[in-house]
Amino acid sequence: MPSAVSEVGAAIRALRTSLGESQQAFAWRMKTAIRTIARYETRRPPKGLMLASFLHLAVAAGQPDLAGVFRKALYEEIERTYGLTPAALGDLLRS
Repeated sequence: MPSAVSEVGAAIRALRTSLGESQQAFAWRMKTAIRTIARYETRRPPKGLMLASFLHLAVAAGQPDLAGVFRKALYEEIERTYGLTPAALGDLLRS
């Protein structure tokens, strides 16, 4: 079973390559440093808003499988940080 780091990192790399972008161009698009993109792809997955940004970009790029990886990681982070399950989060956002 792949770790969250390798799964999210592989999804970021796959999203970047599906867009036909180098790490430099992708970093420009994501408004971050090239080193940050390299780190996300290899060692340390993004968190919070950056993870949500990758989710949004994957949806916009028509990459539902990659969006699913980012969505899962984002839900896991929210659950770990705030104790909210995806269902509770959905209820909160609808209220």
